[in-house]
Amino acid sequence: MKSTKCILCLITAIILSISSFVLLNNSNTESKTDFSLLSSGDLQTIAILDTGLNESLYEENKDRITKVINVTDDSENVTDELGHGTALASLLLGSRMMNLKGLLPDVRVVLIKITDRNGKCTFENLLKGLEEAEKSNASVINISLGSDISNDAVTKKISDLYKKNITIVAASGDYGDKDILFPANLSNVVSVASLDNRFNLSKFSNYNEQITCLFPGENMDLVSMDNGALEKTTRLTGTSYATVYASAYVAAIRDYCLKHNMVIPNDLIFSLLRKNDPLRKKRIITKSNDIFE
Repeated sequence: MKSTKCILCLITAIILSISSFVLLNNSNTESKTDFSLLSSGDLQTIAILDTGLNESLYEENKDRITKVINVTDDSENVTDELGHGTALASLLLGSRMMNLKGLLPDVRVVLIKITDRNGKCTFENLLKGLEEAEKSNASVINISLGSDISNDAVTKKISDLYKKNITIVAASGDYGDKDILFPANLSNVVSVASLDNRFNLSKFSNYNEQITCLFPGENMDLVSMDNGALEKTTRLTGTSYATVYASAYVAAIRDYCLKHNMVIPNDLIFSLLRKNDPLRKKRIITKSNDIFE
């Protein structure tokens, strides 16, 4: 038991030293972080639960997208009417057509549409999305949405997934508030707030002492859509995109450990993000002190 803990500590130290270098030397919006310098992520699967995916971006990345499903109608039609899910996927995987570099382009992706054409998601569909992600062997689940009310069934499912060592990553919210949105406000969910390009807390980002980690979320180079077609790369802002950063980082950590014959448990992942946050030394919280009251 002690030897196992020693190995875990050693692996943790190595991960931190590498990841700190990767993040802090690629920490601006002009030069996007390349998590593949930590590990390629090719043995990990990230499930993106969102508004769907543009067909052109799917065709370009279909070798990495292992499954698509629309839980709102039990089909494989994941047409993205709003562009939010497409933007998330482009941040993660990149796009050669749009000359856009991805955070972790070799990671496997399961794309699960959980919203209607207006971007609304019921708790029933969120629960279905979590179930489909589990069935698809996702190791990381990205939820770049949230609610100001909670749901018992979703809470229980997330607890079950955590115990199975599946990492759930969710956005804190974009309302500049102290209250974290559900499900990011659960203790077994990696809650993500946003940093600007100077590593200050974004003014729009929900934040309190419960937040697990902060990642870049302002002026992200992403693919945008116009009438359902890929248009161009544009700069978007939000905790949704900081959440993709966190998901990619977690997948890279898990991948690194797996390739070194280790399975990193969720509690250690949370510890890495909370206590040994590689951005901590550069983080400056600029909001007023009443955020902690």
